[in-house]
Amino acid sequence: MAAAVGLILFGLGFTVYLRSAGLLIQLRAPSAVLGTWNGLLDAVIRIVSAAAILVTGFLFDRFGGQAVYLAFGLLLVLTAALWSTFGTRDRQALGATPLHPAPAARDSGEPGRS
Repeated sequence: MAAAVGLILFGLGFTVYLRSAGLLIQLRAPSAVLGTWNGLLDAVIRIVSAAAILVTGFLFDRFGGQAVYLAFGLLLVLTAALWSTFGTRDRQALGATPLHPAPAARDSGEPGRS
């Protein structure tokens, strides 16, 4: 039961990580290469996910499920700690990108901003 809960939490954490990376690309990549960046992210996700499935199966056979899920749980906690700074460090910057100017700049009618 604990392994199933851990697996679900790891899947949710991985999904949040990938969506956060996609959001940063959408907000930061120049419009001219936005499709290329999204395609690259999609390719990396697919390759990494396929490799992770194969490696996890090998590790599961070699070391057993409990050790693999424990390692994944520790990695998830580490990743959560590292990504927790995203909210405090980058949240304000997300509203003021070249593709999405800050609300005050949009409403002020400044030239060059829309």
